[in-house]
Amino acid sequence: MDLRNNHILVTWSDGFRGGVQSFKTDGKLLWDSYLQQRMSRPLYVAVDREGTVFVSDSHTHFIFKFHENGQFVKKFGGPGISGGNLNRPRGICVDSSGHILVVDQDNQRVVIYTGRGTYVRHIAIHGTGSLTDVAVGPEGQLVVSSSSSLTVFSRY
Repeated sequence: MDLRNNHILVTWSDGFRGGVQSFKTDGKLLWDSYLQQRMSRPLYVAVDREGTVFVSDSHTHFIFKFHENGQFVKKFGGPGISGGNLNRPRGICVDSSGHILVVDQDNQRVVIYTGRGTYVRHIAIHGTGSLTDVAVGPEGQLVVSSSSSLTVFSRY
Protein backbone atom coordinates (compact mmCIF):
# COMPACT_ATOMS: atom_id res chain seq x y z
CA MET A 1 0.00 0.00 0.00
CA ASP A 2 1.19 3.50 -0.80
CA LEU A 3 0.61 5.22 2.54
CA ARG A 4 0.93 8.68 0.99
CA ASN A 5 -2.35 8.32 -0.92
CA ASN A 6 -3.82 4.99 0.31
CA HIS A 7 -3.46 3.39 -3.12
CA ILE A 8 -3.31 -0.41 -3.04
CA LEU A 9 -0.57 -2.01 -5.15
CA VAL A 10 -1.05 -5.61 -6.29
CA THR A 11 1.26 -7.89 -8.27
CA TRP A 12 -0.18 -10.62 -10.45
CA SER A 13 1.23 -13.42 -12.57
CA ASP A 14 0.00 -16.45 -14.45
CA GLY A 15 3.53 -17.90 -14.35
CA PHE A 16 4.57 -16.57 -17.76
CA ARG A 17 3.51 -12.93 -17.68
CA GLY A 18 2.56 -10.52 -14.97
CA GLY A 19 2.43 -6.97 -13.79
CA VAL A 20 1.58 -4.57 -11.02
CA GLN A 21 -1.68 -2.68 -10.64
CA SER A 22 -2.68 0.29 -8.51
CA PHE A 23 -6.18 0.61 -7.07
CA LYS A 24 -8.09 3.16 -5.04
CA THR A 25 -9.54 1.88 -1.77
CA ASP A 26 -12.97 1.63 -3.45
CA GLY A 27 -11.50 -0.91 -5.92
CA LYS A 28 -11.22 1.43 -8.92
CA LEU A 29 -8.22 0.55 -11.09
CA LEU A 30 -5.84 3.51 -11.43
CA TRP A 31 -3.15 1.93 -13.59
CA ASP A 32 -1.78 -1.39 -14.81
CA SER A 33 1.86 -1.90 -15.83
CA TYR A 34 1.14 -4.83 -18.13
CA LEU A 35 0.79 -2.93 -21.40
CA GLN A 36 3.98 -0.87 -20.93
CA GLN A 37 6.47 -3.27 -19.41
CA ARG A 38 5.81 -6.95 -19.29
CA MET A 39 7.05 -8.80 -16.27
CA SER A 40 7.04 -12.54 -15.74
CA ARG A 41 6.72 -13.29 -12.01
CA PRO A 42 6.47 -10.05 -10.05
CA LEU A 43 6.28 -10.81 -6.34
CA TYR A 44 7.02 -7.90 -4.01
CA VAL A 45 6.36 -4.15 -4.15
CA ALA A 46 7.91 -1.19 -2.33
CA VAL A 47 7.13 2.53 -2.56
CA ASP A 48 9.52 5.36 -1.72
CA ARG A 49 8.54 8.66 -0.11
CA GLU A 50 8.01 10.29 -3.53
CA GLY A 51 5.61 7.55 -4.61
CA THR A 52 8.02 5.74 -6.93
CA VAL A 53 7.06 2.07 -7.16
CA PHE A 54 9.65 -0.75 -7.22
CA VAL A 55 8.70 -4.33 -8.11
CA SER A 56 10.89 -7.45 -7.87
CA ASP A 57 10.44 -10.03 -10.62
CA SER A 58 11.85 -13.42 -9.61
CA HIS A 59 11.79 -14.86 -13.13
CA THR A 60 13.44 -12.05 -15.12
CA HIS A 61 15.79 -11.22 -12.19
CA PHE A 62 15.08 -7.49 -12.57
CA ILE A 63 13.71 -4.74 -10.37
CA PHE A 64 11.15 -2.64 -12.27
CA LYS A 65 10.76 1.04 -11.41
CA PHE A 66 7.53 2.97 -12.08
CA HIS A 67 6.52 6.57 -11.56
CA GLU A 68 3.66 7.03 -9.07
CA ASN A 69 1.25 7.37 -12.02
CA GLY A 70 2.28 3.92 -13.33
CA GLN A 71 4.61 5.10 -16.10
CA PHE A 72 7.54 2.72 -16.53
CA VAL A 73 10.87 4.39 -15.70
CA LYS A 74 13.54 1.68 -15.93
CA LYS A 75 14.60 -1.76 -14.81
CA PHE A 76 17.80 -2.68 -13.02
CA GLY A 77 19.52 -5.72 -11.57
CA GLY A 78 19.36 -8.50 -14.13
CA PRO A 79 20.52 -12.11 -14.02
CA GLY A 80 23.86 -12.85 -12.39
CA ILE A 81 25.72 -13.75 -9.23
CA SER A 82 27.71 -10.66 -8.26
CA GLY A 83 27.61 -6.88 -7.99
CA GLY A 84 24.21 -5.44 -8.84
CA ASN A 85 23.02 -8.60 -10.60
CA LEU A 86 20.31 -10.74 -9.04
CA ASN A 87 19.28 -14.39 -8.94
CA ARG A 88 15.58 -14.69 -8.00
CA PRO A 89 14.92 -11.37 -6.26
CA ARG A 90 12.22 -11.53 -3.60
CA GLY A 91 11.41 -9.08 -0.80
CA ILE A 92 12.07 -5.40 -1.40
CA CYS A 93 11.91 -2.26 0.73
CA VAL A 94 13.05 1.35 0.77
CA ASP A 95 14.99 2.78 3.71
CA SER A 96 14.81 6.32 5.11
CA SER A 97 17.73 7.39 2.88
CA GLY A 98 15.92 6.24 -0.26
CA HIS A 99 18.08 3.14 -0.78
CA ILE A 100 16.37 0.11 -2.31
CA LEU A 101 17.07 -3.13 -0.45
CA VAL A 102 16.35 -6.40 -2.26
CA VAL A 103 16.53 -10.02 -1.13
CA ASP A 104 18.66 -11.85 -3.69
CA GLN A 105 17.37 -15.31 -2.82
CA ASP A 106 19.64 -17.69 -4.71
CA ASN A 107 22.78 -15.61 -4.07
CA GLN A 108 21.95 -15.54 -0.31
CA ARG A 109 22.31 -11.81 0.18
CA VAL A 110 20.57 -8.47 0.40
CA VAL A 111 21.54 -6.08 -2.39
CA ILE A 112 21.44 -2.32 -1.82
CA TYR A 113 20.85 0.14 -4.67
CA THR A 114 20.39 3.89 -4.83
CA GLY A 115 16.88 5.11 -5.65
CA ARG A 116 18.10 5.43 -9.25
CA GLY A 117 19.00 1.73 -9.39
CA THR A 118 22.77 2.01 -9.07
CA TYR A 119 24.43 -0.82 -7.14
CA VAL A 120 25.86 0.32 -3.79
CA ARG A 121 26.85 -2.92 -2.04
CA HIS A 122 25.47 -6.18 -0.70
CA ILE A 123 25.25 -8.01 2.62
CA ALA A 124 25.87 -11.77 2.52
CA ILE A 125 23.48 -13.84 4.64
CA HIS A 126 24.34 -17.54 4.82
CA GLY A 127 22.97 -20.52 6.71
CA THR A 128 19.50 -19.17 7.41
CA GLY A 129 17.41 -21.08 4.88
CA SER A 130 15.84 -19.65 1.74
CA LEU A 131 15.72 -15.84 2.04
CA THR A 132 12.29 -14.34 1.44
CA ASP A 133 11.78 -10.81 2.74
CA VAL A 134 13.52 -7.69 3.97
CA ALA A 135 12.48 -4.67 6.04
CA VAL A 136 14.07 -1.77 7.87
CA GLY A 137 13.06 -1.32 11.51
CA PRO A 138 12.13 1.97 13.18
CA GLU A 139 15.65 2.50 14.51
CA GLY A 140 17.38 1.53 11.26
CA GLN A 141 17.73 -2.20 11.89
CA LEU A 142 17.91 -4.49 8.88
CA VAL A 143 15.42 -7.35 9.24
CA VAL A 144 15.72 -10.34 6.91
CA SER A 145 13.37 -13.32 6.98
CA SER A 146 13.95 -16.75 5.56
CA SER A 147 12.13 -20.05 5.42
CA SER A 148 13.59 -21.00 8.82
CA SER A 149 14.62 -17.84 10.68
CA LEU A 150 14.47 -14.11 11.22
CA THR A 151 17.77 -12.22 11.31
CA VAL A 152 18.09 -8.67 12.71
CA PHE A 153 21.17 -6.55 12.12
CA SER A 154 21.45 -3.49 14.36
CA ARG A 155 23.30 -1.63 11.60
CA TYR A 156 23.85 -2.10 7.91
